[in-house]
Amino acid sequence: MSAERSAHQRIHREVGEPCLSAKYENPCRGTPLVVFISCDKLFFSTTNMHLTYYDLTIPLLAKNLKNVQSVLAKGWEAAQASQMSETAFLDQRLAEDMFPLIKQIQMLTDTAKATPARLTGREMITLEDTETTVGELNQRIDTVLAHLETYSPEDFSESAERKIELKFLEGQFQYGKDYLMDFALPNFFFHCTVAYAIIRVQGVQIGKIDYIGSLSLHPLT
Repeated sequence: MSAERSAHQRIHREVGEPCLSAKYENPCRGTPLVVFISCDKLFFSTTNMHLTYYDLTIPLLAKNLKNVQSVLAKGWEAAQASQMSETAFLDQRLAEDMFPLIKQIQMLTDTAKATPARLTGREMITLEDTETTVGELNQRIDTVLAHLETYSPEDFSESAERKIELKFLEGQFQYGKDYLMDFALPNFFFHCTVAYAIIRVQGVQIGKIDYIGSLSLHPLT
């Protein structure tokens, strides 16, 4: 029995019944992740394209950083139109006990630069949280975008089993595959979402397409 067929059967046993989509680690060496996107009565079927840790980090992080820049620009434009000061705009919060907009953007950029560094073992760039203006936040995002461009798919060849240590884990660690899915990506999107919500709740005319951004589309054949 092929490794791929074996993976199909394992997923079906664990899920209990067919479902629309699932993610599972591919037992075939060299293809760390494969997305099972459809199923019939018995087995899941796979796409022909295997996702790598590079695919799940660099393009995804870069796209959403650009989306944040776009939302920030629209929010700041609306704030200026309403005579809101830059300090007041960046100090807006979704709730009283949550970080302000400026900190949300600092934290999402921290995650964007830390995630690939931890997964590859490369040195992490340092960003000082000294920004006080929208322009400086944009420069911070641009710095991270430029840094992401320095990574190659080959850098992520050992990401799945790399041991990731985080201060709050208190003497424990996560493997790269768990770190990415359990913490890094959810944490990144949490701060992206909160930044979007802070701006939207002020009445700025932005919608889901501003958050999601452009789509990769292909003609039906």
